[in-house]
Amino acid sequence: MEKALFHIYRNAKSAEEKARAEEYLTRLYVEADLKAGLILAKDIRSDESLSSADDSSIPFLRCELLKQPLQGWNDPPLAKWPAPDPRLVQQIQDAQGMLQERFGFCQAMPLDQYLETSEFLRISGYRPTRLRPYADGSTLRVAAIWTRDGRKWAQAVGKPAEAIRQQDRTLRDQGLAPVDVAGHLEIGTNAPPTEVYSALWSEQEDGHSTRLLVDLTREERERVRASLLKENLAPRTLQAMMGIDGHARFSGVWGPSQIPSFGSDSLNARLDARYGEEQDETDPLLAVDLTWMSRDTANATGEADFHNALSDAEATLKANPYDISAHLRRAKALGTLSRWKEAMTDLDAIISMLEMERDNQQKLPLAYRRANPLLPKALGFRAIAHAQLKERTSAHADLAKFKTLEPSESYRLYTTAAVACALGEDGEKSFEAIEAALKRDLANPDLCYDAACAFALASTIGPDQDRRRAFAERGATLFAESLRQGYSDESNIRNDSDLDPIRDQPVFGNAFKSAGFDRECLAVRSADGAVKVAVVSEQGDGGNLERYRKLVDQNYRPIAISVIRSDITSPLSKAMIWHRPVGEEGIEELAKRQARAAISLFPRYSEYSREPHWMRTLVSLLRHGKDPRRRSFIMNSPVIGNRGSGLLALEEMDEVERMKRSTENRIGDELPPTPEPSIPPSGELLFHPETSILRAKILASIAPPVEADSSSSATAAAESILLPSANRVDLEKLLGLYQNHFDAGVHGAAEWALRNYGQVRIHIAFDSEDLTVEQHLKQADAKLASAEPAANRRWYVNKQGMCFSVIDGPVTFRMGSGTEGVGSGNDDLSHPVTIARRFAIAAREVTARQFEKFRSERAGNRPGTAIGASAAHPENPAVGVSWYEAAAFCNWLSKAEGIPEDQWCYVFPKDGSNREEIEIPENSLLRTGYRLPTEAEWEYSCRAGAITARPYGQTAELLDRYARFQANSQRMASVVGRLKPNDLGLFDMLGNAEEWCHDLFKPYSKGADRPVKDEFGDDRRIVSTRPRVLRGGSFADAASQLQSAGRKGDLPSTAGPTYGIRVARTLPVSFRPPLP
Repeated sequence: MEKALFHIYRNAKSAEEKARAEEYLTRLYVEADLKAGLILAKDIRSDESLSSADDSSIPFLRCELLKQPLQGWNDPPLAKWPAPDPRLVQQIQDAQGMLQERFGFCQAMPLDQYLETSEFLRISGYRPTRLRPYADGSTLRVAAIWTRDGRKWAQAVGKPAEAIRQQDRTLRDQGLAPVDVAGHLEIGTNAPPTEVYSALWSEQEDGHSTRLLVDLTREERERVRASLLKENLAPRTLQAMMGIDGHARFSGVWGPSQIPSFGSDSLNARLDARYGEEQDETDPLLAVDLTWMSRDTANATGEADFHNALSDAEATLKANPYDISAHLRRAKALGTLSRWKEAMTDLDAIISMLEMERDNQQKLPLAYRRANPLLPKALGFRAIAHAQLKERTSAHADLAKFKTLEPSESYRLYTTAAVACALGEDGEKSFEAIEAALKRDLANPDLCYDAACAFALASTIGPDQDRRRAFAERGATLFAESLRQGYSDESNIRNDSDLDPIRDQPVFGNAFKSAGFDRECLAVRSADGAVKVAVVSEQGDGGNLERYRKLVDQNYRPIAISVIRSDITSPLSKAMIWHRPVGEEGIEELAKRQARAAISLFPRYSEYSREPHWMRTLVSLLRHGKDPRRRSFIMNSPVIGNRGSGLLALEEMDEVERMKRSTENRIGDELPPTPEPSIPPSGELLFHPETSILRAKILASIAPPVEADSSSSATAAAESILLPSANRVDLEKLLGLYQNHFDAGVHGAAEWALRNYGQVRIHIAFDSEDLTVEQHLKQADAKLASAEPAANRRWYVNKQGMCFSVIDGPVTFRMGSGTEGVGSGNDDLSHPVTIARRFAIAAREVTARQFEKFRSERAGNRPGTAIGASAAHPENPAVGVSWYEAAAFCNWLSKAEGIPEDQWCYVFPKDGSNREEIEIPENSLLRTGYRLPTEAEWEYSCRAGAITARPYGQTAELLDRYARFQANSQRMASVVGRLKPNDLGLFDMLGNAEEWCHDLFKPYSKGADRPVKDEFGDDRRIVSTRPRVLRGGSFADAASQLQSAGRKGDLPSTAGPTYGIRVARTLPVSFRPPLP
């Protein structure tokens, strides 16, 4: 399909065809699923004939990446303007409009009344943004839109084109820029019509760059458009009218566009479909303006039209001499030009080829036979050609053969009648058969249309004038019926010479107008921004305000308007474009579309590194941000990990090169390199371009993991992997990053990537042993283990082999669900919190192996009655743990790590007599012993800088890449650290085991607008009847329960089957211990 579109693009005969091909190419790249997008890109790149066309799609993909969603109207507060007079409101309603607090519009206001109304509305802060006068008989009416922002504005109405241009120059000197311009015919009582124009100006931020175009012919418009596009300008408004000479005149306003070098036709393409029903969609090229324009009605087809059709067919045949469809088009064009002998040559060749193909089909099994629909068309048309040449015998022979092919009833009846008419035969039986078919199936639009053509042909034959007139009237009636029944092929209607004898029939003309074929709608479409669009049109002199009120209720506002009455007998045609900000659904969809566009662009820039700026722009999409959706969709593409995607091929970029220099030559060293420049605090490091891009590149560029289990088949499959040499180099680099890079997120990403190849053996250049990747990791952890973090790293591995991410305080963030949560409750209201201390939090949940070691050392002397965790795998999280046991584990870990007892965070009775008499020291958050994380520490760590409902984004679409939950866990815990970490290098923050927190469970304080400190109040004494906090959800929970702000409480003695532990500790900011 894509190749066909490129073929259309290269061979387009008109701007409209090229525009359509460009638009569909954009849609194909961006709307395909992620895997299909890359496959398409590879297919085109491998086709040399399309190599240049491949580049032509780059501007469209760039355009998609530059869109910014309009999430709200961002209205400034209303000034103290007086309220509009109620009489003005009524006048606007009488003119088929409405006036709202922020906008207004009218569709049929007399011009004099509009001028008066606009001046009164100016007092209330309203200014017009669209002004479209139109003739309604002898009355000049206006369709207009107002917005309420209090800006200065000016207008000119009913002026010659040159006067408008002069006023534009004058108003620019006063700081006003053009907003809209429109032309119309001024019809005087005793004077011929004249072409006049009206325009609007207002204060605009980019007004110095806008251009006003007035009274351009079609040719002038094309020339000016090409020039303006080179200046990175794009159309903002468009208005067209039929001039007094019968030719179209175009006017509009152009302004700066953020989309450089974007195709003009796609920004300003004709919409062939007439607007009918309301549309509500996020369009890749959203409509921002439209205009109706009158055009010729039911005029007869001209010889020039058929010469053009002939030229198009011959051009196609020059490129492909075996194109049967083009041969048939050429034959029809020749026949219409009465060159029947030449048409016969084409038809003979076509039928010979089609019959040969049919004979070959007969040799195939019945299930594989396919009838070619062109054969009956060709035979039927050759029968008509023989009849036109008065070759009666051949005509009837072809007609008989044609009927054996079982064509559609309507085409069979039409062809039979057409042959009879061409031969001058009576044809009475043919028309009786047509009438019988119509009696059975009048609702068939094709039957009505073909019957109309047959009666039209018959109206030109025979001496009986009454019979001919009756046939013409019957043909016109059937044509009108075909349109009522839904026939809509306007191009065929305009070019079908069979209809020429009845085009002057009043019934034909009225039906043509009623279907809207006497006018066309042109639209300006832009790629700047992403909004919801509703295009609404109606015909008739009344106004249906109820439809517009529904749009207002949905937060839509009018953007563009156009009204026309083609002639005094035609109804008003009205069309409006409405926009509204996108909601969460729209933002999510835009993120997906931009990810697909980026994935399609990565291969191009990995091979064609001609534009370093755009290469950097592409790589920057992998930078972490507060809304990480687009980045996450790119990172989790099912194909982006393929080296052919070009993602890793971008390593020559400066930001990656610096990371390589700081790690490649230090693989295996015990001491990490000193980074340059100095490491930023962890809060800044989260969003640091170089570091966060490196994290994403690692997470995006490695194949999906091999699940860790005990089955021999899985182990055998892993051991059988043979990595190419390039991937061996990647694994060496990943080991270097794992051991030496200062960022916890990079460390975690490298670990995740390496564990995917856990059982693969790899020989590292400086190591004589041939070990598996898992064994290399264990060796590295043994070297890295220390009691405290090194001064120049934001992570450390303790003596028990537990990895911790270090977070430098103070950090302030919004805690709770706010508006981003799904199904959030009243106990998690969004509020600002400051964590003033430097702390560390475990990268993984405490495992069953670690917990059992604690239990075995404390046998017979532990608080609580929880049974601990018996697990299917020792590296599964410990579950079935009470809060008491979790606290005891923290003290045990502090002791094991050599932390003095006065720094432990939980005080148990010395004699162990009452497990419930546990106290939390007042200064526990200043002590450096291990403890459970506070709620604030946990949520900050889970979010990792994101403001969305989950660390990677908003919805649950990618949740299975990061969390074990009901949908992917079989309701069992899984090995920790096997799914992707967040940007702080933390695994399983959502799902797997629910994690106890330090805090008492209670509702958040309402109405907090200043950050509150994360510190303890009166809840330091543990009471068995007061619940403690659990966070993160578990393997048994539904996706909706796994969110960064999600929280629940349970009694501290409850050892729930999903309850587990993640430990944390406070780290003094000034403390920098010596390296071991």
